[in-house]
Amino acid sequence: MTSLSGFDDWLNHLVDEQAAHAEQSVEAYVAQAVATRLMAD
Repeated sequence: MTSLSGFDDWLNHLVDEQAAHAEQSVEAYVAQAVATRLMAD
């Protein structure tokens, strides 16, 4: 598996920002995003 230095930190920061923008906890934001994707597939 290839690892990109700093990617996890960048992704965590992005998810934190998007959850805050949506006025949701990170857990709720991720759960909603996953459910939305599953419904679309």
